Amino acid sequence: MRQGSYLREIEARITLGSIFTAFIKNDYIQKIGSPMVWTASLRSLAIAALVFSAFITFRYIQQPIVEPHAFRQAQTALTAYWILKEGWMLAYQTPVAGFPWSIPFEFPIYQMIVAAVSAVTSLDLVAVGRVVSFAFLVGCAWPVFAISRRLTLPDSVPWVFCAVMWTSPLSVFWGRTFMIETTAVFFTLACIPYAMDLIRRDGGWQSPALFVGFASLGILQKATTCGPVLLFLLLAAVAITVREKGVGCQALQQLALPIATMSIPLAIGAVWAHYTDTVKMENPLGAGLTSHALVQWNFGTLGQRLDFNTWRLVVWERLMGRNVGGIINSMVLILPWIVGGRHRRFAWLSFAAVALFLLPIGIFTNLHFIHDYYQVACVAFLSAAVSIVIGGWLVNISGKTLLVPAVTMMVMLANITEFNAIYGTGMARSLHESDPRSVKAHAIASYLREHTPADSGLVIFGQDWSSEVAFLSQRRTMTSPVWFLEYRNTWEHPGAYLGSLSLGAIVVCPSSGGFPNEADVDARVTRESGWRVERVSDCQILLPSNGRE
Repeated sequence: MRQGSYLREIEARITLGSIFTAFIKNDYIQKIGSPMVWTASLRSLAIAALVFSAFITFRYIQQPIVEPHAFRQAQTALTAYWILKEGWMLAYQTPVAGFPWSIPFEFPIYQMIVAAVSAVTSLDLVAVGRVVSFAFLVGCAWPVFAISRRLTLPDSVPWVFCAVMWTSPLSVFWGRTFMIETTAVFFTLACIPYAMDLIRRDGGWQSPALFVGFASLGILQKATTCGPVLLFLLLAAVAITVREKGVGCQALQQLALPIATMSIPLAIGAVWAHYTDTVKMENPLGAGLTSHALVQWNFGTLGQRLDFNTWRLVVWERLMGRNVGGIINSMVLILPWIVGGRHRRFAWLSFAAVALFLLPIGIFTNLHFIHDYYQVACVAFLSAAVSIVIGGWLVNISGKTLLVPAVTMMVMLANITEFNAIYGTGMARSLHESDPRSVKAHAIASYLREHTPADSGLVIFGQDWSSEVAFLSQRRTMTSPVWFLEYRNTWEHPGAYLGSLSLGAIVVCPSSGGFPNEADVDARVTRESGWRVERVSDCQILLPSNGRE
């Protein structure tokens, strides 16, 4: 009985913390390597991660936009194409929703850069878009190093971040697509070190100016990425000041400058949102795409936030389970809270990064539920949380730098394995093996580009309001979705939605709404002379003949 009791007592003492402590105090572990060797190893891993993500980017640089969420990629590319073709304007054109052609969403910083580079180099627009997206992903290293210095974190932390971020599947895949995601993440990260200076009253006038500059670019590029971070920084400024000064006039005086400065980018974002709504209201379809009309679509419902399946899908299945090492990240994030009380500062900093990881999902729940590319920014903050533990806490608790590259390599290998499982096979597919809807759009657009006048407009049914045909055909279009209030009128009077452009073609694809269908096409051809019908894929294309354009 005494022996059994003794064994149970030993088992009770064997915890994850005790195992970890015994491991790092092992004499053999204590003797392995020198700090210089392991520091060089860590930097080599970050460089290897950069090579990996660069290889994926340039290996598939000529891939057409037939990937997941080609709908959104094509919309971004369409804006860049018309900026390149006709120059920039404040109410920039995205000619997919009929005349007038402007339905602005984000301020087109990324699109302007892509158009400018393409114009100067004469390189293919899609290839340039992919490279610019990748360049901003790589550029995220700069603000992370700056943030690390201001937090006086060990030098290893930003190197771990680079190795983890540049191999995480979500970052690698979306960081080489024709999307604004990495540009928004870059500007958002870039404003954080200057926000820290602002809260601490460091850096003179330059810090407030640089914060306003980067934060404004971030909020204009993508409000749903930068907005939650600005909210967090405001709350952090209040919490830090109240902790230092207490509640009173002194705290209010200390907070006046940070709050006023941080409010400027938010005000700029609000002005831009109001302007875009005003422009959209001039377009019949755009009126249904204003920020007011999309409130529930953007924010989701309380039921979504309280639904466990929402968080399971977005946080675990898409993010933690597939990125930043998978199950490893959970173990890493828990360790600082269960292994002693020393170096608890790293645990709290990691916790802050986790809060930034979760906050956008809690605010824009439906957007994150529908679109997985929204989580590119979330992966950045999850990578930061894990990097603080691996590169900071792990070194301080163990006194050995060898653990940093060892654990980092484990995370990288898990990332690369997961990337190959999720995206590898799909990226290697040929055009005709890609998403059927995008393949269809590619075939239709290729035909229309060859058989319609360059200065004509197209009216398209059965493609929702996707920009794929509009971009690939290089034509202005009215791509009418079934939810459009004037959907049937678009069929009856297609030319009315093209402004002064002549009608180059009407495209009818099978639609879930059942209208228009083949019978409607036949009726039109019978009723109106001068049409000929061609079939591409399973779509019917009505082309004008006998002098009709």
